[in-house]
Amino acid sequence: MAVYSDGRILVTGSSCYDCNTESSVTDRLLVDGTLDLSFGVVGHVVHRTGLSLTRSESIEMDVAGNIFVAGSYRP
Repeated sequence: MAVYSDGRILVTGSSCYDCNTESSVTDRLLVDGTLDLSFGVVGHVVHRTGLSLTRSESIEMDVAGNIFVAGSYRP
């Protein structure tokens, strides 16, 4: 989890769409906990690689607001 100075929150993790593959998902939440609909597509950024296990495991943000997501993949 990463928090902007204005209180918005970035979270990242994995999602199982068809339970044969996992996708990395990053969401941005507003201060009140609702999705920030101006981020990605209705609050979500989904990274699908088509590989068996793609997982987002950590997220950081630099002072310029650039977002960095780290994770792992296993074929």
